[in-house]
Amino acid sequence: MRKQVSFMVMALVAIFILQACAGIGDWFGGTPTPTNKPPTTPEALYPKDGDVLSSVYITFQWQSSDPEGGALTYDFYIAETGQELAAPSVENLSKAEYSMSCEPGKSYHWKIVAKDSKGATSEGGPWTFSIEQVTNPPNVWDYLFAAAGSDKVAIFDLTRPNAIPYPQFFTDQLNSAKEIYVYGEKAYIINESGDIVIANMANYLAGENPETQVLESLGIYPIKGRRIQAADLSGVTYLLIGGEEKLFAYNVNSGNTPVPYDGLRNISALGVSQGNTVFAAGDDLSGKPSLVCLKLGGDGTFNFQSRVQLNFDPLDMTIASSGTENYVVLVGESGGSVYVESYSVTANNITPHATSDELGEIGLEAMAGISFHEDTLYVAAGNGGLVVFPISALDSNLELTECGTVTDWDSGSFAVSAVVRNYTSGKYAYVSSSDGLYVIDVDDSSSPQRIDKKDLVQPLYRLSTPQM
Repeated sequence: MRKQVSFMVMALVAIFILQACAGIGDWFGGTPTPTNKPPTTPEALYPKDGDVLSSVYITFQWQSSDPEGGALTYDFYIAETGQELAAPSVENLSKAEYSMSCEPGKSYHWKIVAKDSKGATSEGGPWTFSIEQVTNPPNVWDYLFAAAGSDKVAIFDLTRPNAIPYPQFFTDQLNSAKEIYVYGEKAYIINESGDIVIANMANYLAGENPETQVLESLGIYPIKGRRIQAADLSGVTYLLIGGEEKLFAYNVNSGNTPVPYDGLRNISALGVSQGNTVFAAGDDLSGKPSLVCLKLGGDGTFNFQSRVQLNFDPLDMTIASSGTENYVVLVGESGGSVYVESYSVTANNITPHATSDELGEIGLEAMAGISFHEDTLYVAAGNGGLVVFPISALDSNLELTECGTVTDWDSGSFAVSAVVRNYTSGKYAYVSSSDGLYVIDVDDSSSPQRIDKKDLVQPLYRLSTPQM
C-alpha cells in the first residue's frame, strides 16, 4: 500500500512539472502569453536597389507588416554613398512612404527600421540608387511654381536648394496671376479677370505644347475665381473653384460642372479632407466671415454639413491632424493684422479650438498663407515673415512666444505664401513675399534660419509645388 501511495505522489509531481513547463496558464485552463514577433523585414518598393532616377524629387516607398496585425512606425535613413547611415533622417513615420529631394549626379543609399508598439524592430536595406546629372525631360516635381503678378507664373528649379537659378516664365493666355495650384502635371491659374487658365507644365518644361485652355464660365455662371484647389474625390479629379458668388466643382475628366454651392460669397480659402469633405471660407449671405463644411456627392453636388462664424476675415487655410484629432487651421486678417484660428472637426461638425496672438501686419493686397508639414504649421504672416509652430501648440490659445520666427526677415517685406520641402541636406521653407523668394532652413522649427533670398522676380504671390 505504501508503495502504491508513493507511486501516485511521484506521478502527481511529474504531471505538475510537465504542466509547469507548458505554462501555468494551461494548468489553470488559460492560454500562454504569446511571444511578440518583430515586423517583417522591410522591402523597398521605390526606388529599388540599383535604380537610376531622372527626378531629384522622390517619394520613397516600402512595405513591412506586423505578424500580430498591429500598427507599425518607421525610421528612415539616407546618406550619400560612402557615408554612414548612423542616424535616422526622420523617425516614427506612420506611413510607409516619405518624400524628399536629393541632388542630381549623386548616388545614395537608404534603409528602413520598422517598429511595433512593443518595441520589436526589423531592418531592411541598405538599398542604393543614383540621380542622373541632367534630368531630361524635366520633371514637374523638381520645380516650384509662383504666381508672379504681371510676370504671370515664375517657375523655379529646386534641384539645388542653395543655388536657385533665374526662373522660367509661363505667360500663355495670362494677363496677371496671383493664385496658382499645381496638381499632377497640370497648373490651374486664376487670371486677373477671374478666368481659369489650365496648362500642362510637364509639356511646357519639355518644350512641347502645354495644351493651354481657358475656363471663363461653368454652365450659365461666370467663374469670377478667387481661390482654387484640385483633388481626387470618389476616384474623380475635381477642380474646386471659390468665386465671388459661388463655389464650383469642375469635373476635370468629363468637363461637367454640377450645381454650384451658393451659400458663401468672396470665397478666399479652400481645404479638402478625407471622405470627400470640402471646407470653404468666405462671407456668409449676411456678410459675416464664415467657415462651412460640405460633402461632395457622387454626382459632384455639394451637400451642406455645418457652419461656424469666424473671428477674422479668412485669407488661407490648411487641414491638419494631431494623433486622432483633425483640425481646420486658418490664417486671417483683422484691423490690418494677421492671426491664426483653428477648429476641430468631428463627424463633420466644426468646433472652435484656438486663436493666436497677432503674428504680423498684413500687406501686399491683404494676402497671407498657411501650410502644414509633418506636424508643424508654417504661416506666411505679412511683415512677421515666416512664423513656425507645432500643431500641439494649438492645444491652448497660441502666443507668439510659442512660435519660431525668422530673426533676419527684411524690414518692409510682407510674406504671402509658404511651402516646405525635405532634402538630404535639411528641411527648407520657400516663402513668397513683396520683394522676392526667401529660402529658410526649418530643420529646427523653434529657430528658423534664413539662408538665401532671391529677388529676381518681385512681388511674388501664391506658391505651389505639385500635389497628388
